[in-house]
Order: sequence, then structure tokens, then C-alpha cells
Amino acid sequence: MPECVTVPEFVQEVQEDWSSPTTSSFTSKMIYCRNTVYLLEEVSTDRGGGVAGTGSKAI
Repeated sequence: MPECVTVPEFVQEVQEDWSSPTTSSFTSKMIYCRNTVYLLEEVSTDRGGGVAGTGSKAI
């Protein structure tokens, strides 16, 4: 199962990137952010909520 990133972890990464972009690890950790979004979309779709912004619902 892919790792997830919490909101505080994401905010911390953004702050570190903002304050010191040359030593930031933000881009290397973006995969965890993408995985979290993917998993949240899967849960939403599995519950019949569809994917936000697509106007579609799971059947």
C-alpha cells in the first residue's frame, strides 16, 4: 500500500521548500502527496461519491 502524507507533513514540506528551495526534498516527496490524493479519490469513488470535478458517480 502506498504511503500517505498528512496535512501537517505537507505544510511542513512546503514551508521548508519555501524557506530553502535549494536544499528542499519537496519534489522527491511529492509522490507521497500524489498517492494520498489517489487513495482519497479511490475511497470517494468506492463510496459512490465520484471523483470531485468530474461530475461522474460510481455505478
